[in-house]
Amino acid sequence: GGLGNHRYQIGFSGDAIISWKSLDFQPYYNSTASNVLYGYWSHDIGGHMGADSINPEMYIRWMQFGAFSPVLRTHSTKNAGLNKEPWVFADKERDIIRNIIKQRYSLAPYIYAMARHAYDTGVSLCRPMYYDYPDTKEAYSNRNEYMFGDNFLVYPITKPMNNGVSEQNIWLPAGCDWYELSSGTMLKGGQNVERRFLLDEYPVYIKAGSIIPQYGDVKNLRNNDEAVTVTVYPGNVNTQFDMYEDNGNDKQYATAYATTLLSSTHSADGSLCVKIGARKGEYSGMPSRRQFRLKLVASAVPEKVTVDGKQTDFEYDGNKLSLLVNIPETDCSKEKVVEISYAKDAPVLTDGLIGKLRHIQQNCVAMKYRNPAIVFAEPLGTMESAGIAMTYNPEKQKQIVETFRTNYGSLADILKQNGIEGEDAKKFMDTSF
Repeated sequence: GGLGNHRYQIGFSGDAIISWKSLDFQPYYNSTASNVLYGYWSHDIGGHMGADSINPEMYIRWMQFGAFSPVLRTHSTKNAGLNKEPWVFADKERDIIRNIIKQRYSLAPYIYAMARHAYDTGVSLCRPMYYDYPDTKEAYSNRNEYMFGDNFLVYPITKPMNNGVSEQNIWLPAGCDWYELSSGTMLKGGQNVERRFLLDEYPVYIKAGSIIPQYGDVKNLRNNDEAVTVTVYPGNVNTQFDMYEDNGNDKQYATAYATTLLSSTHSADGSLCVKIGARKGEYSGMPSRRQFRLKLVASAVPEKVTVDGKQTDFEYDGNKLSLLVNIPETDCSKEKVVEISYAKDAPVLTDGLIGKLRHIQQNCVAMKYRNPAIVFAEPLGTMESAGIAMTYNPEKQKQIVETFRTNYGSLADILKQNGIEGEDAKKFMDTSF
């Protein structure tokens, strides 16, 4: 019951050949199915037949596309070599696949809200770019690029990497800035950009300032009383989002549902106000109370945070440059107001710093596997631990960020000082963007 099972006929793209060519066709097929109101289309993620083994890279790229499809469903013909369970892969590939699945679960509140929007308007969750940008030629020529709901732009990678890196030329529509999820880079709309991605990254862009309701680390979706993380992405624009709820297991959704307005407002002094509105509507089994958490992505460490006028503690994730505020469990019929104040000289963190921090850490770990005896001298050791240092010492963020950026500009020399040369140095540099 609930959204997806009763609002649409679910289609199945069976018998897909296991090949890069087949994967390359599916994003276009998936989004344009909406032209005939076929909005909940499900593919055999990873392909169905035509091979006796799984190419891990191709399967990961297929899963990344599947995570931003209406239905994520792996399936194949009966063949002992076509096992697709995460645990049958090597550690690195297993972890990437697991994180893709966890990301999909976390987006359930957003996907459900957009499914309701599709039910109300007929505009599918996945739709071609020309729905939103009909007067721009790139909306038609970039066939594999599509919108995933109102806030996400996705352009799946559908060809093999070159020396461990995938390059993709992406069109970012005018009218707003776009936040690149993998790197933490804010990019101007109205341009084509050449971007690079490692195997655990892919082209997903979020409209600047978007508010996305998400779950945390959930094990299943049997209930709808899970804690909700209100995720606010960077961008100096005022935005709002209607979080949608219904019983999820009956056919009463047409009239029995509830919405909660999530909104963010920026002030001239750089402060931010996020409101979780009083819930409106009713449905059977509706929880009266809910735990909320606020997450600000690519946020500097604030000077002060208040919840409903009372100053409160906060957490800071230095690796992901994210501010986390726990909001006490309260009656859903009451509005919650969170205000965040920043210093005037707070660092701007939307220049790809998140990606650089992660890539330096990943490459340092890879070097330790290749050479277990290596001991990093300064400043490479400080670069590797910069994210953790911000987590433990958020008050020192500005200094830590400035030091990392200075060292990043001299990375080639720093590697040489640490005895990392030749192919090791080239690989380190090529994948530390």
